[in-house]
Amino acid sequence: MHWFQFIKALLLLNLGLLVVTEAAVECGRRQLLSRIMGGQDSKAGMWPWQVMIYSEAFELCGGSLITNNWVVSAAHCFNRTKPPSFYTVYLGVYQISVLNGNEVAMPIKQFIVHPNYTVPENGSDIALVELSGDIIYTNHIQPVCLPTGGVNLPTGLQCWVTGWGNIASNVSLPEPNTLQEVAVPLIGNQQCNALFQVPSPIDPKTYVISNDMLCAGFIDGGKDSCQVSNVTQKTGMGYTWNHCKG
Repeated sequence: MHWFQFIKALLLLNLGLLVVTEAAVECGRRQLLSRIMGGQDSKAGMWPWQVMIYSEAFELCGGSLITNNWVVSAAHCFNRTKPPSFYTVYLGVYQISVLNGNEVAMPIKQFIVHPNYTVPENGSDIALVELSGDIIYTNHIQPVCLPTGGVNLPTGLQCWVTGWGNIASNVSLPEPNTLQEVAVPLIGNQQCNALFQVPSPIDPKTYVISNDMLCAGFIDGGKDSCQVSNVTQKTGMGYTWNHCKG
């Protein structure tokens, strides 16, 4: 099966369970303790599928490990004119500025940007990354589950967003650059489009949030994420999804 056919379920934003790992390793399961309630800093090992993608241009992106040699990320993280060697995937990272011995750096064999991708606002903002070798799973490196068709994501579902991005508008994450987590509820795309366009010069008949995006956040603001490769959490099992706008 072609990878883009396989990833269609993710673009359609349906949720399911797919075990894609070695025996005795189940996707979406943490091997360590539960998360810290109410905290912005995550705990080491709590999001073992989170990866960091770093380029020679000193640009940082996130992604999710889906098998022992494939990562799903955002298309906007990659420049089609650059070779795979321009990027490196780091797994097991918790704090960017402080090494803990759990990190693994892997060169990239290839990256596949969705053929329909142009800019994030137009959707199809997804890419697949093949690592140069197979990863050995540890307590800090585990695969996330990919969705399959058949189950819709209901409005109000609590989702977890993780990453090392800005913590406020134009405010970078301070050192030691600890992996952040935040819980946000899903918002229906119709409602999100209405909120997104007020106030806005955009024609209200023009949908900004397309069907291959998820809208999540709080109506009164304060917690959200933008243009990152994220993770949702449902019934104790992690699933990956592509885009979050709030």
